[in-house]
Amino acid sequence: MTKLTLFLLCLTIVLSPLYVVRWSYFGQFPTTLLELLVWLTTGAWVISKLTVHDLNLKLDQSLRWPVVIITTAVLISTLIAQDRWAALGILRAYFLEPFVIYFIAVDLFSRLKHFQFSTLNSQFSIPQLIWLSLLTAGIWLSLLGITQFLFHWPVFTAHQL
Repeated sequence: MTKLTLFLLCLTIVLSPLYVVRWSYFGQFPTTLLELLVWLTTGAWVISKLTVHDLNLKLDQSLRWPVVIITTAVLISTLIAQDRWAALGILRAYFLEPFVIYFIAVDLFSRLKHFQFSTLNSQFSIPQLIWLSLLTAGIWLSLLGITQFLFHWPVFTAHQL
C-alpha cells in the first residue's frame, strides 16, 4: 500500500497543473481533479499507515510553530468571513490540502529509503522520484503551451470551460 501511496503522490504532482479541471458533486460541492488526486493519495496513505500500525506523524520541529500560527489564523479568518462557504473552499484548497501533501511526503521520505522499479531495473530515492514528477509536469505543460502557440489553439481558463 505504501507503493500505491508513492505512486499516487507522484501522479498528483505530475497532474497538478490540471487544477483547472472542475466539476461539482450533487450540484453543491465544487471540486477539482487536483483535489480528487490529493484525497485519493490521502486515503491510500491512511490505509497504509493503518496496515503497518504506525500512526505517528513526522513533522520537522522547526515547522511546528509556523504551522500552528498559520492554521490558527486561517481558522479565525474562516470563522469571521462573510461568505463562509467560499472561505471553507479556500481553507481546503490553499491550506488543508498542501499541509496534508506535506505530511504524506515527509512520512514517505522517512519510511522509504529507496524505491525500486521492477520493470526499469533501477533504483530511485524518494526525492529523486519527486523531482522526476515535477520535471514531468513541467515538460508536459511546456509542450502543451508550445503546441498551443504553434497551432494558434485557444487557451482555455477554468471559467471558460
